[in-house]
Amino acid sequence: MARNDFNKHHPELRRGEFFVTNISGSDNISGSDWTDWERITHKTKRRGKIAYDIYGKLMCSMIPVFAQKEELKKTGIDTDKIS
Repeated sequence: MARNDFNKHHPELRRGEFFVTNISGSDNISGSDWTDWERITHKTKRRGKIAYDIYGKLMCSMIPVFAQKEELKKTGIDTDKIS
């Protein structure tokens, strides 16, 4: 099975965004899931709705997190070199 690069092709990406990670949780983050959300320090972070693994399979009980590429670049992360 081929790997899908969700850093660049996640179905929920908006213009100028980058896929950061998947975290445990749902639309209403609370409890220990809130800790996962808080660990992501990007000010432009945004929750998505549907999480996928590297092969494009759905990941239950997970949500994707996105952030603006410009913010990541300002923190020294070169989004063009991440695969």
